[in-house]
Amino acid sequence: NDLEAFENSPLVEKMHHLKGNRKLEGDAKVTPIVNRYDQLNELVRHYAQGKETFKIIETGTWRGERAQELANAAFSVGVKKVIYEGYDLFENATEETDKVEFNSKAHNTVEEVGARLADFAEKIKINSCEFEFTLTKGDTKETLKPREADFAFLDGGHSEATVRWDYEQCCQVPVVVFDDYITEDDNGRSQPLEHQGTNIIFDD
Repeated sequence: NDLEAFENSPLVEKMHHLKGNRKLEGDAKVTPIVNRYDQLNELVRHYAQGKETFKIIETGTWRGERAQELANAAFSVGVKKVIYEGYDLFENATEETDKVEFNSKAHNTVEEVGARLADFAEKIKINSCEFEFTLTKGDTKETLKPREADFAFLDGGHSEATVRWDYEQCCQVPVVVFDDYITEDDNGRSQPLEHQGTNIIFDD
């Protein structure tokens, strides 16, 4: 029903799809591709080193898989407790918000994602680790207020207004990572300016 067929399929739980200019071109030994989510997890491992507790904020929780990956990255370097705050429109998303915020992913209910993360929290206890989470449904321009955390991953709405608001609420967090910084492809093509909120705020 949209342009993200792979991302909306069960395959996404086990595989990464490097599409567009993320594809391998030429000899893989000459042109290595580093997945951006691998980079994200490596950042968490780096900044979580030596901490007992690590707090993460994510805008754009979607299905909750990234929350689990980030938590596991922190646990892998000795963190015993991860506190996660997730923000998303969840089932409040509409075709109109998808258009404004440049979203092509399927919508999940907060109950579905909450159940998924609760299951993860229960399973992680076997490793003597604790995963504490809160999910907030709605437009972050209304729900997200200035927050303190160790790490913030901003991957929610992509309009200039939303990216600016999300960053301003998290700018005191020592590590802030933006997703979806748009670059031109090999033919000089890019996305319309209204979809480049991350570029505008990051460049500012």
